[in-house]
This record gives sequence, C-alpha cells and structure tokens, in this order.
Amino acid sequence: MRYENHRVVEGVEEVLRIVKATGIRAVISHHKASGKPSLCWGLPKKTLAMIDKANEDGYDIFLDQYPYAASSTVMNCQLPTRLHSLGFEQLIKDFASKEKRADYKKEMLNGGTPEEFFFGVMIGASDSRPDLNGAMLLEAAKKENIDPFDLYFDLLMNDKMGTGTIHLWISEDDVKLIMRNPHTMIGTDGLMYPGCKNCHPRAIASFPRVLGHYVREEKVLTLVEAIRKMTGMPSMLYGLNGKGLLRVGMDADIVIFDADKIIDKANFENCFTKAEGVNYVMIAGNIVVKDANYLGGLYGKAMRIK
Repeated sequence: MRYENHRVVEGVEEVLRIVKATGIRAVISHHKASGKPSLCWGLPKKTLAMIDKANEDGYDIFLDQYPYAASSTVMNCQLPTRLHSLGFEQLIKDFASKEKRADYKKEMLNGGTPEEFFFGVMIGASDSRPDLNGAMLLEAAKKENIDPFDLYFDLLMNDKMGTGTIHLWISEDDVKLIMRNPHTMIGTDGLMYPGCKNCHPRAIASFPRVLGHYVREEKVLTLVEAIRKMTGMPSMLYGLNGKGLLRVGMDADIVIFDADKIIDKANFENCFTKAEGVNYVMIAGNIVVKDANYLGGLYGKAMRIK
C-alpha cells in the first residue's frame, strides 16, 4: 500500500478504489499507522471502518498484521527521497564530508529538531557498531556526546547503507484494534539472513507473542480466534491446500504448545531468545521439535500461492 503514515487513510482509499473498479480480492499487508502520535495514532479507527463498510458492500478485503508497536526497515529510509537518486556509493562519499553532512542535516530537519526527527528511532542491526544494537539513537548519541546526525551518518557510512533500524512509531491501542478485526490475519514480516546480528523480534516471536501476551494476558483475542488468524484463515485465503486445519487428509504440520505457559522471549536487544511453551513441532508428520528441543531435519517445502 502506498502510505502507512499520517496519509494511511489516503492509502486505504486508493486500495478500495482499485478493489471496486476491478472486483479483485485485496490483502492490506502489515496494516498500521506509523509515525508521530499527534498525526498518526488513532487513524486505524477510520481505516478499519472503511474496510468493514467495503466488505459489507460485498467486496473481499483482508488485512495482515505483525503483533508489535514497532516497525522495522533500513536506516536510510529517513533520507530525503531526492538523495536516493544519487546512489549509495555517492552518499557514502558525501557522508565523509562535514559540509555535505551540514547540508543534508539542514534539509532533513526542515526547521524541526533532532529530537523530533529521531523520535522513536532504535538502532536495530549495525555491522560496524553491534554494541549499539537495541539502543535508541538519541540516547546513544547523547552518551557518546556527539550530534545525533553525526551518529546517523557514521552508521550509514560505515555500514555501507545497510544499517537496520526499528521505529517505535505505532500505538499499542491501534495494534489491538487492528488485531480484533475479523478480517485480520497474523503474520511476521520477519527478515532473517545468514550472518544476521540482530533483527526485529517479530522474525522469531510473533506467534508466541500473540498466544501468550495478547490472548492469555491481554485477552484481546480468544485462543480459538488467534489460532484461526494464524492457520486456517491464511490457508483458505491463499489457497494453501492441505494446510491450516487439523483434519483427516490434511498435511500433518502441527504445533503442540502449552496455552498456560507459551510466551515470547525475544526482544529488540536480542531477537534470538527462544520462546517458552512450544513443546512439539511436526512438519509433514515428522517430529522436528520434541520437549522444546530442536531435533534437526528439514522437511518443509516451498509453496506457490494459487
């Protein structure tokens, strides 16, 4: 979708226009309103009402969501759009220049303050400064007694523009509101890769977090609703035959967990901490996790959406 910030209503309006003009089914991925609280928080009340009305009118619109009040992307996303056209190699050279840094800082601030610009920005994964993974950028800059923009440019330059970042820009109330919507599925939007030093914990802990935090502790969903949003609903929507239900003839892909104990343990400082309460996992009838211990074995296969 085109917008997920203070213009999220425009983004949903555009999706609805396309759906109504074509009759296609739509899934709005990772639905949220991400940005300054005064501009963004609370907007999902309006977008969900629009989506519900379209579904009542006979259209077919679904959502998915990762269960966190924080998004994740790369740090260079905060650079002005025009700078991306210069290419990463040129930008890395520019970041070595005090004069260019001063020019870019002025353009990016646009009359604002560093505190406003870097509000909610966490350093997610830096190859050059792994000691800062999980630190808020403003706090890290203050601790090192440097301008936050200098830390920002240093990270981008030394990480060759690959610094991962986490943005604490989402309202927890909005997360819960979207999760309750009957057309919302649960996903991860997880990013992992060989050599990954750290990432958003959603890559590891999304489903245990829903079952432990949002079901058992917060009671946002019932256990049955949550499991359906993770299994049967996406399988039905994407035509994953043989998946999503416990039924004779279905693929034996099964997770057995303790509903009283399951909980996420991964966090923004360490995304690799294993969840608790996941006791058994079967893939195609093969036990790959027993008594919460991974036994090895790669039985999964790629699936094409039909």
